[in-house]
Amino acid sequence: MFDERRAGSFIRSAGREALTAGSECLSDSGRDIKLNTDTELHEKLSMFLTDFTGLPVLSEEGEQPDYTSVQGSFWILDPLDGSYNFHRGLPHAAVSVSLWKSCVPQVSYVYDIFRDTLYYAGTGGGCFADGEKIQCSDADSAEKAAVASGFSVYRDYSDEEMLKDIVFLKRFKKVRFIGSAALSLAYVAEGRLDAYFETDIGIWDVAAGLGLVKAAGGTYRIEKGSAPNRVTVFAHNGRLDL
Repeated sequence: MFDERRAGSFIRSAGREALTAGSECLSDSGRDIKLNTDTELHEKLSMFLTDFTGLPVLSEEGEQPDYTSVQGSFWILDPLDGSYNFHRGLPHAAVSVSLWKSCVPQVSYVYDIFRDTLYYAGTGGGCFADGEKIQCSDADSAEKAAVASGFSVYRDYSDEEMLKDIVFLKRFKKVRFIGSAALSLAYVAEGRLDAYFETDIGIWDVAAGLGLVKAAGGTYRIEKGSAPNRVTVFAHNGRLDL
């Protein structure tokens, strides 16, 4: 039987170990960066999830079947969301783990490595940060709302495509670029932010965070991206007209 507390404890301990292990750069090409921490966390977490539950793992650092074609329950893992932040000591990086079935998140964990905070949404209902129930904000218009976004390494950086995002984002009162999609969504669930939007982001970056937002009273919409496992995401507190 799946033990949600045990899984959460393992995720937290793995993230704590990563924080003290350093961040040797394995590759730095284009707009992407890979660290030894990405690989080490992937190996540790994917082995735990597979051994613990017997379910397959879709991971940024490992197997990548199209998430929409996977039958039954499966894990979506981003072992280190915000690798560049982590490498530079910017305090926004997270371990992101979510159990999905039929393209819907069932259980989600986002562990904020620098703040030592575990966000969780599971079968019992509600969304929690270190055991305290959290919920989305009550902002009721984009003009009053703060939105988080980012520029995915996968996206089209042409002036035309970038302008489309700017036109959308300028509707909001404030825009924040945190560098971690998982934490951006956790902050929406917690009411620190009101919305999140990003074009052509990896499903592993947002899978757990979307579960948090939904459990905290918010909503989200996913649109197909430029390739399998790439999506454009609109998530908010459930009160905005997006």
